[in-house]
Amino acid sequence: RTVAVGVSNGGYLVRRALEERPDLFDGGVELSGALWRASGPSFLTQLPAALRCAERGFSPESLKDAGLALPDGWGGLASFYRDFLWGPTLAYFLAHLDPEWRGDPARYDYAARPVAVRRAVQGLECTGKLGKPLFSIAGEADLLTPPGTHLEPYADLVKAAGRAALHRVVRVPGGSHNDADRHLEPTAVALMPAAHKAFLE
Repeated sequence: RTVAVGVSNGGYLVRRALEERPDLFDGGVELSGALWRASGPSFLTQLPAALRCAERGFSPESLKDAGLALPDGWGGLASFYRDFLWGPTLAYFLAHLDPEWRGDPARYDYAARPVAVRRAVQGLECTGKLGKPLFSIAGEADLLTPPGTHLEPYADLVKAAGRAALHRVVRVPGGSHNDADRHLEPTAVALMPAAHKAFLE
């Protein structure tokens, strides 16, 4: 069997592959996949909000406005994400999707940007029209692609496309974005066991 597997942006590529070239695969397993929608959500709307919320401190209450679930005691991991993932990830995609923009990433306002930016994001959109089975695995405490922003809207797309029978969603309580986070936060629950089980079903 040929199975497409990816994490984060790689998970997004698995989704696209099973939508656009299902003839190349028997199925896919994606963990913490990113979602792009021109009307939102995407990293261009989520990450500026996360950076603004972090300015108020790393607490469950402060990050809730950005759609992030922060378990007690995970402030150190959230600080790592702010410095090494939220800002750099946003900067990377702005360089490609809105290269004319200059300024503080936390102040970026996608809704106020030119229509050309929305058109660029449209080129990244998933459709939900799966052609082969897909397992989507997400940590409930993902600090980069939280399931409420990146998984649930994609699952809705799959349902709207009439392909729900091909989509299996596994949510891991206490799981973060990837298992490497456990080096910084040992209480994070591993995602890979769920991915391994996907190959047996």
